[in-house]
Amino acid sequence: PENIDLTDAAKLYRSDFFAGLGWMMTSKTWHELEPSWPVGFWDDWMRDPLRRKGRQCIRPEVSRTGMMSYGKEGASKGQFFTKHLINIKVNDKYTDFGKIDLDYLLPANFEKKMKHEVMENAVELNISKVAEFVLQKENKGKSVR
Repeated sequence: PENIDLTDAAKLYRSDFFAGLGWMMTSKTWHELEPSWPVGFWDDWMRDPLRRKGRQCIRPEVSRTGMMSYGKEGASKGQFFTKHLINIKVNDKYTDFGKIDLDYLLPANFEKKMKHEVMENAVELNISKVAEFVLQKENKGKSVR
């Protein structure tokens, strides 16, 4: 949750990772995949390079799907529910994506924008600074970004 900007419900990203919680695909992609669709663990199956074929997903900064308490009885039998899934913050603001210029999501535009954002905000750290951060008790489990 601390890595999500809950104030930017309209922000979208391209991703090579298929998250598996709440998604859509084109009917063309469905017709391609449906004949061999597995009974279980389809999210892992979708991540396989044989099915991904280099395709990317569009994902929102703020999730549109979350887990309710019955989620611990789902397909993964609650394996990650208490530690991760229950903490997903779900968007509560309407966004009319039809009124937003989404050209920034086109592959070439998105790559250029992300490179700029990452390089502009990058802070150079040597390994001893990273180790110092990680070893501090209050930083346990936090990301080094």
